[in-house]
Amino acid sequence: MYAQLRCRLHNFLSKPRAQRYALPIVWPLLGLSRALVLLLPFRLLSKLLGAEHGPYPLSCLATPQQTRRALDIGRTVRWAACHTPWTSNCFAQALAARILLGAAGVPCVTCFGLSRDEQKELIAHAWVSVGPIRVCGGDGLARYKVVGCFVTSGRETP
Repeated sequence: MYAQLRCRLHNFLSKPRAQRYALPIVWPLLGLSRALVLLLPFRLLSKLLGAEHGPYPLSCLATPQQTRRALDIGRTVRWAACHTPWTSNCFAQALAARILLGAAGVPCVTCFGLSRDEQKELIAHAWVSVGPIRVCGGDGLARYKVVGCFVTSGRETP
């Protein structure tokens, strides 16, 4: 038990300072995002995501500083999602990342895609992009057909 706690503390302290300082904000935001995903219908959640753009994947322009900020936010969201006692799936992570990017003034695109698994069951996935960077949910995107995208200019916060 002591060794495990020591290992976790070492892991926490080895992260960049900005990531450690952001954890107390990101961790509860993931919980709130998960609760919103479970409790609200998508038509209400979509208002938090930005302007609907349809099923056309696109990219938004971002400055190098905004891109670096987006990478930091993505790393922190993914790291915090691994340490929540609840399920922080791709939708909760995308919603949390979208809120944080909006607060930081970074334009982003939130996309939703569908695919089928080996048993022909539908699988849904959500991801957030800033320019060519996948902030979160960027694994295996080639297998998903985009069914909806939401765009923000980076000036509005939910």
